[in-house]
Amino acid sequence: RFLPECPCAAASRVAPFVAIGRSDTMDFWKAAAVAAQEQADAVKRAAREQVKELKMGALELAEDIYGSAEAFKKKSSGDKELEFKSGPLGFRLDGTLVISVEPGSQADTLGVEGGDRLAAVAGYSVPEFEPDDFEGEQRAMKLVKKWLKEMPRPSTLSFVSVACAEDDLVEDDEAPA
Repeated sequence: RFLPECPCAAASRVAPFVAIGRSDTMDFWKAAAVAAQEQADAVKRAAREQVKELKMGALELAEDIYGSAEAFKKKSSGDKELEFKSGPLGFRLDGTLVISVEPGSQADTLGVEGGDRLAAVAGYSVPEFEPDDFEGEQRAMKLVKKWLKEMPRPSTLSFVSVACAEDDLVEDDEAPA
């Protein structure tokens, strides 16, 4: 892309100043030093730009790899352990059940789906409760709200796909006694 110019070449660019009547040697070398500094600054800017491009490429590669690993994790079981970064999470809960996922949000990108059940927040297991246990559900909701509000970022949220949990129940029911 951008290769540094030889200092001699930089000095030759200021040679016309000598021909115009600035024959003083000191002025010539000052001008050569200024030209060399400008060249060094240009090289420094080009190097910074290349480093920036490399960092962006590495970041994109890491995101692709991370996304592939998460997709594999999601396909391999009904459990999803997803790392959320700063910013809006992108999903709404009814109790511990995901009722909606905002398109394009972190949750959508990471694979959270409506119907998933929140199982853990930053390592804290969400208390389980019976479907008709209103008080247990309320306690769980309060804890989840508190944990989501206070969790540091990045942080991991664990979800269980309700469809996979139901499949497990069907398999258990079909197993011979």
